[in-house]
Order: sequence, then structure tokens, then C-alpha cells
Amino acid sequence: MSLTPTFRRYLRAFCVAHPEMALQIARTGGEQMCKEVTEALVALFPEELAQVRGHVILNNPDLDPFDRKEWPHWWCVTKAPADATGPLPEIIDLTADQFPRPFTYRALDESLGEPTGRCPNCGGLCYDHSYLCSEKCEREYVVYVEGSGAFLK
Repeated sequence: MSLTPTFRRYLRAFCVAHPEMALQIARTGGEQMCKEVTEALVALFPEELAQVRGHVILNNPDLDPFDRKEWPHWWCVTKAPADATGPLPEIIDLTADQFPRPFTYRALDESLGEPTGRCPNCGGLCYDHSYLCSEKCEREYVVYVEGSGAFLK
């Protein structure tokens, strides 16, 4: 990740305001700290930063020791100016070093709530403790399970 002047400004302010957290990030890459760190950073710059919840998708899954390929994560983005004449939003992620590079960020649609699992049919996200993500997947999965003899009749 390139350390842009904007990123460096937020990093310096965070280190001054939260030296213990900054030290822990330096030691661990920020593993398991992303939500806490983004909340603290947004609290320092509420007019400038927004917290984003989503996933980090590894561009080279062979680097993932847990074979997950996609990891839940929180990061910040700079808020775009109201007149849209300023710079594009920039990702500010102080805990990015916990992931092998290269990776891509994918924000979640906050209107859907917190994902509670993965669909065994298509791999999509499931919500509200559903086992399948859609009626279409449910139909396909039933056909698959019934055809495989997985259940004794």
C-alpha cells in the first residue's frame, strides 16, 4: 500500500491519539482490530472519514494459509466533497497489513444487515441465519441433495 500524504496524516494523528493501539498494530498488522481502529479513527475525523464494513478478497488465494480467499474486514474512506470537484475517496486502512497482498476491498450493502453464513449452493452470503441465499438456490439445492441420495427415504 502506498503511503499517500493523506494516509500519513491520518496515521500520524492516530498514533498520537492512540499510542497503545498503534503499537499493537505495528506488532500484529492489526489482526482482529479493524473495527476498533476504524471506530477510533472516525471519532478523530468524523467530518472527513466514514467507516466501511465488507470483505477483503485475496487476489492470490494461494497465499491464504486458511484457504478462505475472502475475509470480513472494516476500513475507512475519505468522504467525497459535496460539490464533487475534489479528489476521489481514498481508502484509509491502518490494519491492512494483516492480509497477504494483493487484495481487493468489497463493501457490504448495509441495508442487508450482518451476513450470518454462506450459501452451500452458490457461495453467496446468507442473512438472518438462513441456510440458503435465495429461493432459486433452495430449489437447486433440494434437487442436488435429493439426487445425490444424501437423505435416506
